[in-house]
Amino acid sequence: MIFSDRFEAGQKLAQKILDEAIFCREFSPSALAFSPESLETAKGMAQVLKIPLLELKDVLDLKNKIVFLVDDGSLGEKSFKIAINKVRLFNPKKIVVAMPIIAKSFLEEIKNLADQVFYLESLEIFFNTDQFYQK
Repeated sequence: MIFSDRFEAGQKLAQKILDEAIFCREFSPSALAFSPESLETAKGMAQVLKIPLLELKDVLDLKNKIVFLVDDGSLGEKSFKIAINKVRLFNPKKIVVAMPIIAKSFLEEIKNLADQVFYLESLEIFFNTDQFYQK
């Protein structure tokens, strides 16, 4: 799957979430970009879901909220697993990982750490997330 850009990938990801999930606004869902590279993906998703996009300075206020931890794709970075554990320290109601592309081996690890995972494509192997974006 090739996306025109990361914003479009975020929009498609949000549509999948809307199609497959019971969306609870009562828990103040918010999107949190995992890295500067994933910011556009998080923006696209937040726009479609009509939820706020948190900045890192806002993470102190996650108690009893649904947090969408968004990345533009992942091969299995240790830092992403650390981020999930750090977010959990702020007692959110639920941590939902959302990324357009994920390695199959990493998907199984993430399912054990997050409360829910949304993705568009899971692949056996890929070399770089940039190969899925035209821009």
